[in-house]
Amino acid sequence: MIDAIGHFLFYSMPWWLQLVLLAIPVLAAFYLAVKVFGWDRVKGWIAPVVAILAAFGMISRARQQGYADRRTEQINAQDKATDDFWKEKQKVDEKPISQVDKENEKWLKP
Repeated sequence: MIDAIGHFLFYSMPWWLQLVLLAIPVLAAFYLAVKVFGWDRVKGWIAPVVAILAAFGMISRARQQGYADRRTEQINAQDKATDDFWKEKQKVDEKPISQVDKENEKWLKP
């Protein structure tokens, strides 16, 4: 269950939506910090926090792109393996059964 939620959050949810969902509590924390400490003490933290959010967004986007690329490679490899199987099956089906038996005889004897 937790694995499915993690998969959804990290791979299925768009990276920009992840960034928005992370930015909401960060903005709430900044609002609270401005109310408690004042604008002059908080404004120095804006650039580092924006940089951290940007880094998180880039990492999330790269992770999702890598996942998508890997899935594409797996699907292409699976399609190639299926095509190879059907080509070999067709070759075997085209041969007379006696020739197939003769070729496979060495594998059938103990």
